Amino acid sequence: MKENSCKPLIVKREGFTLVEFVAIVIIMGVLASIALPLLIKGTERARVNEAKTVLGALRRAQLRYAVSYAVYTSNSGLLDINLPPAKYFTYSALGGTDLDGAGFPVATATRTTYESFQAISCRFNVTAGGNFTANTSQCMQLI
Repeated sequence: MKENSCKPLIVKREGFTLVEFVAIVIIMGVLASIALPLLIKGTERARVNEAKTVLGALRRAQLRYAVSYAVYTSNSGLLDINLPPAKYFTYSALGGTDLDGAGFPVATATRTTYESFQAISCRFNVTAGGNFTANTSQCMQLI
């Protein structure tokens, strides 16, 4: 007697079905929609931290200038600091008050480009006392 060759009952197919592929694309889209805003906010916070560093250096330069001349200057060229080129923020020194104005802003950073989905522009100030302020509550969240 001759034995019949048995065919397997389960046929193995390789690859994905269209339904599986669509499900994967949907899951990746949901994950990207969650991660993208967090990435953008983290990038903005890094840029604001850079601005805070430069504003702190401007504040210290203003204090050194005020010790010598008893007034803060609005000309950043008179300060003993080299400001970085304007990439994300434009920096400027604010003057016009004497040493008694501890709450007076002595330097400001204004956002020149904003690469986020939130259409706001931020302006950060630093006072002679070292306090950082922002022009909107959205900008304050980045400090």
